[in-house]
Amino acid sequence: MAGRFAAALFAGSLTALCLLAPSASAAQRSWSPDPRGPGDTYPGNWHCNTGPYVDACVINSHNGTQPVYKAVMVVKNDTNLGIQLSAPVINMWAGPSTSKQIRDDGCYNSGLSSEYAAACYGTAATLSVVCSIKPGATYVTANAAVNVDGARQTKVSMVEVNC
Repeated sequence: MAGRFAAALFAGSLTALCLLAPSASAAQRSWSPDPRGPGDTYPGNWHCNTGPYVDACVINSHNGTQPVYKAVMVVKNDTNLGIQLSAPVINMWAGPSTSKQIRDDGCYNSGLSSEYAAACYGTAATLSVVCSIKPGATYVTANAAVNVDGARQTKVSMVEVNC
């Protein structure tokens, strides 16, 4: 009886640890300064979908050989109070139909002062990486999500690709 109780307690503890642990495949990143320019504009090669708190962007650049894509989440605090950011993730997916995840990244939980913005950059992926994971892909998306003071905020942005 004591052996079964100990085994159940161990299994329960292990389950709790697994549920609380961050994803092993997710890259954890630090927050970066606001990338927006005057008038809160983004560079021309940034494809963004904006919202009240969160913007999701796909940066479309070139490494001299092939296109390179990077997902970015920008969190904006236009309030008079600081906000708490938790569980921030910025993922890249490729589609269509039965989409495949290309990158799985996130930033650390943090606070954001009043009237500030911060960016969480995902890991870059070349077109060849996208096409090897999702043959026939016609687009990649940046999927951004973060809890802002406990309320989940999400945004998705897309750019076309040609695999």
